[in-house]
Amino acid sequence: MPNPKLPAGLLVKGLALSLILGALLGYLRYWLGFFVLAQGACLGLLTPWLSVKLSGGKSPEHPGFQKALSMAMLWFLACNLGLMIGFGLAQPWFDPVGWLGRIWEDRTAEFVFGVASTAGMSRGWAMGAQGGFWLVLNLIDWAIMFFFLWIMPWSIHGSASSGKKAQAAQ
Repeated sequence: MPNPKLPAGLLVKGLALSLILGALLGYLRYWLGFFVLAQGACLGLLTPWLSVKLSGGKSPEHPGFQKALSMAMLWFLACNLGLMIGFGLAQPWFDPVGWLGRIWEDRTAEFVFGVASTAGMSRGWAMGAQGGFWLVLNLIDWAIMFFFLWIMPWSIHGSASSGKKAQAAQ
């Protein structure tokens, strides 16, 4: 039976980690560009894993669909706030919203390092993403990140309990 309570300690630790990891990756992304899918996967996997480890290495049972979705959404928003803070801290002046606005308006481009390093045939467009294309790449990143934030804390618990059940059966 699902746990009726949302694990508050895991939620708070995840929020703090989401903000910190988001800021670190935002800072690095401003200077180095980003690997498509890597940022989302990194934040989406690392945040829940570290949150569970900081909670004693034992994640709680799945709290149910709505509560797991709520937790994932809060962590997701904290990650994106951290990314914005990281963007701002990396710039000579703190202007993360203006920088993102310029990318959206096609006045500047964000370097897509992961795509640029894949193959010569993609180099024509890979050196920078802007406007709608930039948004599509980020939506893919964000979807991957949200998916992992939603399933990982409970999957860690499920895999640990499955292993114990298998050992008990032997």
